[in-house]
Amino acid sequence: MKKKASKKKIANYFVEDHLTISKLVKSAVEKPINRERVLKKIEWHVNRHFYIEEKAFFVFLDFAKQNNPQFFRRFLSDHNHLLKLVEDIQQNPKSKKKALNLVKSLGKHVSFEVDKFYPYLEKNLDKKDKKTVIEEIEKSIDLGFYPLDKLRDYYKEKTDALLSKQ
Repeated sequence: MKKKASKKKIANYFVEDHLTISKLVKSAVEKPINRERVLKKIEWHVNRHFYIEEKAFFVFLDFAKQNNPQFFRRFLSDHNHLLKLVEDIQQNPKSKKKALNLVKSLGKHVSFEVDKFYPYLEKNLDKKDKKTVIEEIEKSIDLGFYPLDKLRDYYKEKTDALLSKQ
């Protein structure tokens, strides 16, 4: 994950993560002999990536101000789906079908984030909120991450309200 982005765009902080996770997932598909070891790396990178994103967007933004919450619902729903896929493939690491499903779902999610979600944030966040998000992303990169489930417990009320509107 890049620590500093020259143009200070939110997406710049996550591009490297997307590439790393994608490479690991493709490796898990192509080299089944190393799949269990690679799956542990995937789990770590996915949890770290989701933690940093979700902390910045759910803890430090006021979602009541957002006029388009479907982007945040889709974002969180995708994260939940990808975490479930990683868990499923760890239960059956020899399943190439599950690994391919993870590749496909990850590709769709990355496309959504890069093509729609991040541009939406860049366009719609005011300067103060954007600055806060970028500062929090940078702090999380420096400090590391805490288990994702603990973070989700912290902001559960906000996300439950978003997901109930699907």
